[in-house]
Amino acid sequence: MQKFDIVTIRLFVAIVRAGSINEAARREHIATSAVSRRIGELEAMLGVKLLRRLPRGVEPTEEGAIF
Repeated sequence: MQKFDIVTIRLFVAIVRAGSINEAARREHIATSAVSRRIGELEAMLGVKLLRRLPRGVEPTEEGAIF
């Protein structure tokens, strides 16, 4: 079983607060691709989608809001 770390949780919170993966990556000084990969790995590990991709940004899914 994989574990997720505090950095990944912090990134998820930053994305939800910013409403954008790009903006969260900029604020956290991490490449957008790295943030997206970590969130994808977290979603795969949990077996649920945490974020809904929108034309302009993202929002948490119902499961993401609970997480």
